Amino acid sequence: MPKFALRVVSVERSLYEGDVEFLVANGAGGELGVLAHHAPLMTILKPGPLRIQESIGGPEEVLFGRLAAKVPARRAGQAVARLIELYSAEKLEAESPDDFFARVPLSRVSSLLADLEQMDEATATPDDFVDLGETKAFEVVLQEGECAA
Repeated sequence: MPKFALRVVSVERSLYEGDVEFLVANGAGGELGVLAHHAPLMTILKPGPLRIQESIGGPEEVLFGRLAAKVPARRAGQAVARLIELYSAEKLEAESPDDFFARVPLSRVSSLLADLEQMDEATATPDDFVDLGETKAFEVVLQEGECAA
């Protein structure tokens, strides 16, 4: 099977580079399969595995991000503080944050942030309804205009 050059990069670093036979990834538009001679493309990847086959013998999985929690924007500061505290308390000597969070089970991180994900009438605060950079809560305003007809 013919091969093609594959390069997967993040903002911080190159995650994978090599010649491969095929790739399956979770792209912004859904699952994406790529073989040699595919049109060149650039896409945003969703967290999850990249299935890469370099040669005959089966695919290799390369992890691209891990979804630990979906936290409302106003609670992101609390999430970051908890993650820094976890890293500071449990890292190995000279262990980088990338290496630490690759080592720590995803379930551990998810449980640490689980209460921040919950937003219903009982747990929502007034600040949860104020967009970042704004000072008052979102409100629907209906007005007359040429697009209202």
